[in-house]
Amino acid sequence: MRIWFDRYGGMDPQNSEDTPSVEESASRLNELIDDLITNRGIPPEKIALGGFSMGGGIALQTAARSSHTLGAVFALSSYLCNDSWVWKELEKYNASTTRRNEKQRKVNGLLTSPVFMAHGSSDDFVLPKWGKDTASRLKSLGVDIQQFLLVPGAGHQMTREELEELFQFLFISLDQKPTRKIEL
Repeated sequence: MRIWFDRYGGMDPQNSEDTPSVEESASRLNELIDDLITNRGIPPEKIALGGFSMGGGIALQTAARSSHTLGAVFALSSYLCNDSWVWKELEKYNASTTRRNEKQRKVNGLLTSPVFMAHGSSDDFVLPKWGKDTASRLKSLGVDIQQFLLVPGAGHQMTREELEELFQFLFISLDQKPTRKIEL
């Protein structure tokens, strides 16, 4: 596999998710996270998982499949398909709260980790509406969306403003003490 996951039928979120290819990448990333925790002694609350475009989408997918509360999750210019496995999993997970004690529930990393999302307002490849709809739907299902930043005039790219906001989010979420405001 040369990309994070396969896309069939185009970019529109109405197109079906290719869940097997997502599972392959998410499994690999979760193995890396488990290795960092188990073999390298890095606490999960000091681990950030994120990416740009498909990388951000796979970060959301991986966190939803993780049994760890991570320090931070971020997705830049990213979205999830309307039929994504994530939606079904979060709905199922939330329904279980009425049946079981909170402490008995398996940890879902996406529900227990702070999330930052950003998107260029002029992105004509991954439309801003797709990112905003994803953030809104995640939030409605209990995900801690700390911020959805719409970057004025930005296309499918990362900008200085976006990265400065991301770095501030990471410093706060990972409990670091920046010596100054991060400016690029």
